[in-house]
Amino acid sequence: MKDERIKDIKFIIIFIAIVSVAFVYLGQTSLAKYRKQTNAQINVNIAEWNIKVNNETINNKTVLTQAIVPSFTGNEYTKDSVIAPGSIGYCDIIINASKVDVDFIYELSTSIPQESSIPDLKITGYIINPTETNTTEIPYDESTPITGEIKKNSGNNTVRIYIKWEEENGTMNNQQDTAVAIDSDSKALISANLKFHQKTN
Repeated sequence: MKDERIKDIKFIIIFIAIVSVAFVYLGQTSLAKYRKQTNAQINVNIAEWNIKVNNETINNKTVLTQAIVPSFTGNEYTKDSVIAPGSIGYCDIIINASKVDVDFIYELSTSIPQESSIPDLKITGYIINPTETNTTEIPYDESTPITGEIKKNSGNNTVRIYIKWEEENGTMNNQQDTAVAIDSDSKALISANLKFHQKTN
């Protein structure tokens, strides 16, 4: 009888030991699975927003490093690539969206800065993406920015701005025109301000 009790106690002890080991094993397995889940990573591609203006990236810049040089076609009285009273020329502002993964809106406004020696410079009009067939100049109003939508990854988009040294209706007289021409420190300046924002609807 005593031997049977000892056997029963041994059996119970062995049974408890087996059950304990089983619980420890199951607990470790569950914990290992949980830890694997917490180490999981989710990779998401962020849309690129790398706009270039005239082949220069605008990231972290308030002013372009290179000035945009306008083109003036001469006539029988004026040489090419120079400006004089009555001259008409243009400059191209090229917005490159090849590394922009979202559609966006641009706003372009212009002004004549105080440090310009020629206050009579005037933006007369513009063409969006000029071609041999797209030559119609849209009149420009200084109070209204030039706006447009650019599609994602679309490459170059050009805004051609036409510039005139207003002679007939300008504020400068002939003496002032002459003084500007003979002063080697004279500067003909136009400020172009560009704003971009992502299209959301």
